[in-house]
Amino acid sequence: MRFRPETTAWLAMLISFGIFCLLCASAALGTNWYLRNATDKRMATVSTIEGTVTVSTNNGQTWVALRGPEDRLLEEGAIISTDKNSRALVTLFDNSTAEVLHDSEIRLSKLRVSRFDLLAPRENFIGLKQTKGKVRLGVARPPTVRTEFIVNVPQATLTFDEGSYIIDAESQMSSLRVRDRGAARVSAMDTVRVLKEQQRVEIPAGGPPSELLPAAQELIRNGDFRDGLNGWTVDPERNPGYRPGQDVAGTISLEGTRDEQMVRFVRTGSAGTHAEPTISQQINRDLSEFSIVRLSIRLKLLSQSLGGGGYLGSEYPLLVRLTYSVEGGGETFFVRGFYYQNEQKNRTDNGIQVPPNAWVDLTINENLLMIQPSPRVLKSIEVTASGWDFDSMVAKISLMAE
Repeated sequence: MRFRPETTAWLAMLISFGIFCLLCASAALGTNWYLRNATDKRMATVSTIEGTVTVSTNNGQTWVALRGPEDRLLEEGAIISTDKNSRALVTLFDNSTAEVLHDSEIRLSKLRVSRFDLLAPRENFIGLKQTKGKVRLGVARPPTVRTEFIVNVPQATLTFDEGSYIIDAESQMSSLRVRDRGAARVSAMDTVRVLKEQQRVEIPAGGPPSELLPAAQELIRNGDFRDGLNGWTVDPERNPGYRPGQDVAGTISLEGTRDEQMVRFVRTGSAGTHAEPTISQQINRDLSEFSIVRLSIRLKLLSQSLGGGGYLGSEYPLLVRLTYSVEGGGETFFVRGFYYQNEQKNRTDNGIQVPPNAWVDLTINENLLMIQPSPRVLKSIEVTASGWDFDSMVAKISLMAE
């Protein structure tokens, strides 16, 4: 079949016009895509809060040690690593911050800002990869700029609004806690959790995020003794000067029902000698991720022959001792003793008077993170009775951290 010359010319013109329109549309779409997606790199700074921080700018092939508070500029791709004695502060280009706590590591995966704002508001793109440890994250939201803020941990992708957060990343279990303000989204294993302030989720390896949990965490295991003395070490003869066969030892026993058990400390017939029956628990928890830690206890004092806290203000019918390490090394302790009578007018250093023969619920109002010297790692807790003769009970002890 032969076309007339006029028809062939029109077909050629129409095809050419179609191709021209397609090219114009492609150019317009390409230009639009470029305007929307073109980005410019930005920088972050890192400074040392404590100890020696190491930084790599070539994918971990070489590392540079940072000491002192001087800021160092970092580009996209840099890795910041801390050990058990160091912490670092990373300040991002939008004034968000990431405090890298002890034994932790993060990578600055993405530090970018949109190049053009002709078609949409300017946008920040921030991505971090947290491979291990804990990071205290403060996300800023400039009022005139949209921000995409993402952190990847081994098990999940975390997306953040403005707020304050704690991220704990480990190979088997990671967690996210929203502190006093903020909102975050956790995506893992086709499951999404949306967190708001004072909420927490845990993300196990190979599993979906947990249901929403309270942000506050209990640092003591089996503090209500429902599992007996499991998790506690029992020493009925705790006393450096104790003389077996001559002094009278104290006793430690469990009383009550399965639903409400209590520990009882009893000593009689001491003839004015000293002993300290003790239960203790190793905690070894870094406290730098928390802003508040408070001690509470439910106790009952039945008898006390030595008044107050004894001659030195250190012997109480019931006493709690927290041992902790401080910045720069070394250990010290925090104590609170409880008594109901002080007929001998002895010292009552760090003592609290309570009524006798009555269950008393007390929360120590002090934020333990504000005591001096400031705690860094909580090593252990001891609950002890001391002095001459005594009879005391504890039904619950708690260290709640937020």
